[in-house]
Amino acid sequence: MKKILVTLSLLLMIATSMVAGTLALYSASVDNAAESTVVAKTFVFTAEASESFATEVKMAPGETLTFDVEVKNNDGINYSEVDMDVAFVVSFTGDLAAADIDVTTPSALVLTGGANDSEVVTVTVSWAAGNAGEDNQFIGKSGLLQISASAVQKLAA
Repeated sequence: MKKILVTLSLLLMIATSMVAGTLALYSASVDNAAESTVVAKTFVFTAEASESFATEVKMAPGETLTFDVEVKNNDGINYSEVDMDVAFVVSFTGDLAAADIDVTTPSALVLTGGANDSEVVTVTVSWAAGNAGEDNQFIGKSGLLQISASAVQKLAA
């Protein structure tokens, strides 16, 4: 009787382990791309300057990621006394750059001087779902999204 209980316990333990995946012959893990879908960045300009940031992007065909960027003319204490033109440059490099990915660049904007002003712009990265055979070559690959903003003070009239 004791041999039967030990044997059944061992078989039950092996079956449970296989179902749970710890002893499974085939297993795979997938990165959760949703964790990197929202990135908030703030650029603060109180004088002429350029700022940028970069982030690794992991995505799948048919997916669209948005990145909100706030641009301010104040740091909480000081603010720009004159209007500033802000221009953006967005680049996408890395292994995913060869995929059918579309990146939108925000339009230039003007921050009003003499008071605290801020604007939020959105950068969108979209990967159109295409031919599965072509998209398979990008499995596990990532890209680098770099967003740069440059502010130039306008001459006071």
